[in-house]
Amino acid sequence: MSQIIKVLIISYYFPPSNSVGAVRMGALYNFLIKHGYEVKIICFDENSTSNPINKTVKNKSIKKLRLSQYFRSIDKTVFSKFTFTNLKKIISYRNKYDIIICSYKPIASIILGIILKILSNKTKLFIEYRDLISQFGRKRKTFFFHKFDQLIDRFYSSFADELISVSPTSRIKAEKFYQRKVNLIYNGIDFRKDYYRAPSGILKILYSGSLSEVRNLKLITDHILKSNLDIELIIASNENPKLFNGDFEFVKHVGFISREALENKIKEVDFLLILEGFDKDSEENIPAKIFEYLSYNKPIMANCSPNSEIIKILKETESGMNINDFKDFDKLLRIKNFKVNKNIDLYSRENQFIKYINLINENIKT
Repeated sequence: MSQIIKVLIISYYFPPSNSVGAVRMGALYNFLIKHGYEVKIICFDENSTSNPINKTVKNKSIKKLRLSQYFRSIDKTVFSKFTFTNLKKIISYRNKYDIIICSYKPIASIILGIILKILSNKTKLFIEYRDLISQFGRKRKTFFFHKFDQLIDRFYSSFADELISVSPTSRIKAEKFYQRKVNLIYNGIDFRKDYYRAPSGILKILYSGSLSEVRNLKLITDHILKSNLDIELIIASNENPKLFNGDFEFVKHVGFISREALENKIKEVDFLLILEGFDKDSEENIPAKIFEYLSYNKPIMANCSPNSEIIKILKETESGMNINDFKDFDKLLRIKNFKVNKNIDLYSRENQFIKYINLINENIKT
């Protein structure tokens, strides 16, 4: 590299936070430095640490009305301390960086990136759409709010030199909506550990993550009730599994546990469970949890739409299967030898982030 390329990453969340966006941007930060780039990060200091959230869902029928359910291109962070404390800094960075990478969500990161792009003559702006703002997921598409949301969403993207998405379906959706090329860069696998052991005795299945009407336990508990095998379903979640079809003796709720404790649980169990919805909006979602699970070489059970991107990854890597059908559930339980195939290397963080280097270098040349 004849001259050092300077990159500014704007991400509301950053390590030691363990949120998906924080982990991804932290890994990208280290990857670019390792490959000779000069990188600076702007993040919200008060959100750079992550503490367990102690909450109990008392009544799942109670639903709070939130503007974000209808409108996502403007959120409270636009008028927050994060935006105003960094605005002066952004102005002082005029023409100092070759590449700006801003990560959604929240919106404040994109706003700051756009401001610096406008102020700088040759700086290139990359927008990381982990979620697709007005198009994402289960947002309620009430006519006026949705149309206005779409209008602002497209306005933001007009400033970007590159758009980046994290799943094939969301990329197709984004390309259709923005009417331009969108790059696909998966979240990826950070490490590889072989925790596989042949099942013996009581079969243990672990689910780690949030529970909801979409991510509920009905199908997996129905399967366990039908099975003639001894099975324990371990739930590591803030939510009470009894409120999501998990009120059975074989369900063991351990609550929110630390990273170290979760790692020990993963060593102990025989299968790892992914829960996702069955609707069209859920099919495009690839939870970062799938890449974490892939790294342990443990059989993965997926309870989701057969058209989900999750299932495509499991099939490609031979790392597990969809267990919507009881026969498939039973077949996976009886597996005696297991090993993911070499296609898993395609999803390593290193291989995915090489695409970032290619994008940066292509933009520097133009």
